Amino acid sequence: MWETLSKSGTASHREVRRAQVLLMAAEGLASEWIARVVGVSPATVRSWRARFAGSRPSG
Repeated sequence: MWETLSKSGTASHREVRRAQVLLMAAEGLASEWIARVVGVSPATVRSWRARFAGSRPSG
């Protein structure tokens, strides 16, 4: 799902950026680096990471 959304031409820009952030975070990249590459603040990256981690099913 995240891979498709990160390349979408019809999703909102925010949704595409969020998907890109989450995919990079899943690869273990640093929040500061992700923020620079995607064009958001490091605080935004940390917020999206925390929100995603809190909503994932366990296991």
